[in-house]
Amino acid sequence: MMKTILTTTATAALLSVSAQAAQIRIDISNNAPSGGVAITPVWVGLHDGGFNNFTAGAAADAGLESIAEDGMIATRSMSFLSTAGRVDGAIGAPSGPPPLQPGESGSIVLTVADDGSNSFLSYASMVLVSNDFFVGNGAARDISSVLNGGGPLTFNIGETVWDAGTEVNDFATSAANGLFGFTGGQSGPNEGAIEGGVITEVTGADPFGAFANLGNAGATFPEAFNFANYTNGIGTVTITAVPEPSSAVLAGIAALGMVVRRRR
Repeated sequence: MMKTILTTTATAALLSVSAQAAQIRIDISNNAPSGGVAITPVWVGLHDGGFNNFTAGAAADAGLESIAEDGMIATRSMSFLSTAGRVDGAIGAPSGPPPLQPGESGSIVLTVADDGSNSFLSYASMVLVSNDFFVGNGAARDISSVLNGGGPLTFNIGETVWDAGTEVNDFATSAANGLFGFTGGQSGPNEGAIEGGVITEVTGADPFGAFANLGNAGATFPEAFNFANYTNGIGTVTITAVPEPSSAVLAGIAALGMVVRRRR
């Protein structure tokens, strides 16, 4: 017969870790009107203020290019997490196709440290339907993720939309045409012609007017796609603290741990 006992030292270590970490919930909703644009699963990264997501007027790096052209986060995530202490994830639709379509919301819960290593938030998401339009924040310290007094913290995304300048804007090779009943579109990642440009803000009364093969979007391009008219941007983000267990519950867990035994 063998017995395993959770010692007071192990219990103390467990409670110490709990005291040094917390959980936050990040909710994202798509504010577009019915028939409006969608956004791919939103990449979110929490860091110490030393990560620059992108710089307007400069070329996009490989991680941002992959998000802006194809909605794929793996390259960005791998690069981001190469620095210790950072935390990231992706927020998509809870059911159905991953993109967040008009009126849809998604959320994620992340465990964060209180040592400053997760004090700032960066995000990026592709705007559908397009070749390389995206929403995101550039400068490292644009958004503080610190919830003074417990939050919540709310802000809009997509009040500014960016063109990554990596792929020629062409509805014949734009991503997710089928999601909106448009013809053509790419059948796999990275199919459009390379543009070799830089990141610029999308401006003008018709954001998609300069796309080639506009007919692929139908005889009349939907006015709902004119995100310049969206009152609260394309989406809204809300960050809230996940309530910690009460001290009484923690004390009960610790007491239970003292007497747990495994018999064999």
